Amino acid sequence: MSVYWFKQASLDDMKWNLHMGKKNPERIIPYMIWVPYDETISPYYEVTHCIVFTAEIIQFFQPLILLKIIFYFGLLSVLLFAVSTVPFGSTVYFQSLFCSVGFTAELFFLCIYGENLSSESQKVGISAYNSLWYEYPNNVKKAFLFMLLRSQKKTQFNVRNNFIEVCLKTYIQVFQASFSYFTVLRKVHEKEL
Repeated sequence: MSVYWFKQASLDDMKWNLHMGKKNPERIIPYMIWVPYDETISPYYEVTHCIVFTAEIIQFFQPLILLKIIFYFGLLSVLLFAVSTVPFGSTVYFQSLFCSVGFTAELFFLCIYGENLSSESQKVGISAYNSLWYEYPNNVKKAFLFMLLRSQKKTQFNVRNNFIEVCLKTYIQVFQASFSYFTVLRKVHEKEL
């Protein structure tokens, strides 16, 4: 069950927003989002805007990250094959080696970001529960309850709607697949010689 739903908002849908109890008509969220609180009041406006903006960024970059992971798989196996076939110390050897190290580092940083996102999302519920939530008014308690319920589900950096989770496990799987393809290339090359 999805908690959030988006639709394109018009100016008629959102006539004005509140900011610290005052009218502020220039604060319009470009998408209407269902949340269990009034998103037109500060600080809910900022939080809701961050959620919408993050969803848009992730939706834009998901296909690019999928292509990057597939590209890294193929490129790493070919570069490993190039490193193993050329003589040690040649320029092609060092170019292939440095290129594979660069692609490996870039994939590592992408996967470590997903791993950090997942581990930090699990800490949100614990931090919310350890705060003094019971001393706040009922509307804030309801917001904390919503946060606690949402934090029970681990946030993941996924590519194409749970097709690939970007984490260290994916990093290892890309290396295993690249090495398998590299060994196939090497066996085919040895049979040709």
